[in-house]
Amino acid sequence: IRTREEGWFSLQGMELAQLQLDWRHIPTMMKYNEHYKLAIYVRPSRCTEERCNSPDDRVRLPPAEHVYRSRSPNPCSRPMELPAWFLDPSVDKHDLLNMTILALDDIIFKIEVHIVHGLFIPASPQFV
Repeated sequence: IRTREEGWFSLQGMELAQLQLDWRHIPTMMKYNEHYKLAIYVRPSRCTEERCNSPDDRVRLPPAEHVYRSRSPNPCSRPMELPAWFLDPSVDKHDLLNMTILALDDIIFKIEVHIVHGLFIPASPQFV
């Protein structure tokens, strides 16, 4: 495994990854989307962002060109969009949560939890 791919999991086309997040021990005062967020990065990824070839020409590049010209190991620097059921505030994020990733092509993916409120940085080891 390459150094830049440490922490990434691989799936071949049509394989499934079943994720189980046990967040029952997370303090209830921590609110999802206010204090912490789940991020799933997938490579290769396709971005919905549009870029231009130069500030002068302003010719839009198709997404494929954007991906191949990127210098980043993760072409799209944003995590994938999470399912609507997960983002629904009525879903208790202090519970056992299950998700499935279906790879339509060979991919590698990485899961991260981002602490977005500095007050809760000491709680970050609880997400390991």
